[in-house]
This record gives sequence, structure tokens and C-alpha cells, in this order.
Amino acid sequence: MEIHSKSERWNFQPDLVFDCTVVILKQGDDYFFATSERRETNVNIEDLNSTRIPTENIFPLYQDTLTKFTNIDNGRDIFVKRPSLNAYKGSDLISRTLLQEAQICEQLLASPHENIAHYRGCKIQHGRIIGLCFDKYAETLWERVERGVKVDESCFRQISMGVQHLHKLRLIHCDLKDENIMFRKKDRNDLVIIDFDSCVQHGASLPAKGGPIPNGIDVADFSIDLCAIDRIRSEAVVNGQAE
Repeated sequence: MEIHSKSERWNFQPDLVFDCTVVILKQGDDYFFATSERRETNVNIEDLNSTRIPTENIFPLYQDTLTKFTNIDNGRDIFVKRPSLNAYKGSDLISRTLLQEAQICEQLLASPHENIAHYRGCKIQHGRIIGLCFDKYAETLWERVERGVKVDESCFRQISMGVQHLHKLRLIHCDLKDENIMFRKKDRNDLVIIDFDSCVQHGASLPAKGGPIPNGIDVADFSIDLCAIDRIRSEAVVNGQAE
């Protein structure tokens, strides 16, 4: 058995207090959940009391209506988005979210747009979806700003066009932020919107995971994404990174 991933959980009210370190262990094709009272860097695998995570709670069954990834183009770099098991809390939420994102991506595959990440299909193992495959991109908007590269108006136009395409499909991203916007190349300005695990149909219930919601909004609405674009632009201006 080996450590697959670790992350710290914190309580934010009333003060920021360390809660525990979540540890995901892996043995063969099985995953195990454990917590430790120690900080992440001090976790000792021998001290952990782990429990097996039911496979159906993290990896949904593949459905014939979904696209199966087949790497027919070996020269193209592919990014496999896998579910974050550190968020596991004893339910099948991770599995349901992964399946929902795959279904959303099928809509995007049927109606592609240059400012939306190119989806390639589901990665399947033992009849279950273990990840979603996309073209690999160079860097996020956040990483570009961190490099000190200014963002010009064409970038915001592209973000808006990508969002407009989603909205034409009656989809709300619900988690638009600079970490979910990526550039194809480090030396180019053409970008795509990524990460659709919070994306839902217009009028649907708000996702459990997502970005800030405007006041008075209690279901998925176009204004969520439009306010997010304004927020991204404002933050870039404040940080002196917008031209």
C-alpha cells in the first residue's frame, strides 16, 4: 500500500484552525481513506487506520451514450482529468460529479468552440470511468499573471465568447476563475475555458462546488458567469496585469 495523495483540512469559523490531514492510499486498483491529526509533512503511513473506498463511490459505470477515449493520435498531448479523492466524505458524490461532467462534455463535443477545451472522451478501466481526457494546454491565466505577463483585451473577448457559447447551449459554468482559463501555448494569446465539474443546465440547482454566487440567485443563472468575467477583469486591472 502506498500514499496516493494528501491534503490538509481546515476549519474556517470562527478562526482558521487545522482540522486534519486527509490521506488517500492505493493498493492495486483499490483506494483507501484515512485521516491523521498530524500536518501533511509529518504523516506516517504506519500510524494510519484506513478504510477502503467503495469503487462505485468514486468511479461511475461507463455508459454507451458516452465517448470512450481511444488514443488514435499518439502525437497529441492529452491531459487526463481524474477525480480528486481528497474530497471524499463517505458518499458517492465524487462518482456522480464525474458522470455529470462527462455528460456535460458530451454536449461540448457535439457543439465545439475554439474557446472551450477540446474533450476527447472517457478513460475507462474495468468498465468504469476513471478520468476525462482533454487536449493538453500550456498554462492557466493565473500562472500567466504570476509570470508577470500582461493580459490584453483579446483575452477577455475570448473568455466572453466561450461563455456565450456555453450559454447558447443553456449551460452555466458556475466556477469561472483564472485557474479555469488556459492558454494553448505560453507564447500565444488564444485561450480556452476548462473544468466543467460545476457546470449545470440553466435553471438547475446550484452545484455543491463552485464560485461566488450573486445575491438573490438561488438556481443556475447566466448572471453567475457574467459576474465571474467582470470579477476576473477587475482583479487583473487591480493587479496591474490588464492592458
